[in-house]
Amino acid sequence: VFAKVTYTAENSLPVGKNTGKDALQKALLAIERMYSYDEMLKKERYHFGEQNYGAILSINVLHLENDSEGKTVSCTFEIDRRYTAGETLESVKAEMQEILDGLRSENSDMEYELEITFEDIMMDVDEGCDCIRAAEYALESVFKKNITFLRRCSGGRCRVGIIKL
Repeated sequence: VFAKVTYTAENSLPVGKNTGKDALQKALLAIERMYSYDEMLKKERYHFGEQNYGAILSINVLHLENDSEGKTVSCTFEIDRRYTAGETLESVKAEMQEILDGLRSENSDMEYELEITFEDIMMDVDEGCDCIRAAEYALESVFKKNITFLRRCSGGRCRVGIIKL
């Protein structure tokens, strides 16, 4: 799931009268919560071993807009949230929304806009399906070696096409 989160702030007030958070300060609070969420995902929903896969989150883009006084009045960050077996698009979006809503309930000036920019359904390919067996036969014929298919799941995509020769 790819999403954009935008925080805004009022334009600058006269010097000394501006006491609210600017948009970057708001976004940084949200990003900190998202990284805490990512730590939980790694502990509870990521699988390490020969085939690393699972639920993860990353922040990829940060875009700022300043007013004429240099105050950040708009800040957008982009989230790349990969999900794994046992999760759904709906549950992933609901968890992100819950984090942002939690911040807003703690601080009334934490209004935000959440835009889902891309979502992909989970695909799981059975290792015993005809197309995988045909690929296995072809690769073993070409390389003259036994091969092993590795499962790589990330983002909603499960790939069996990664091979170990």
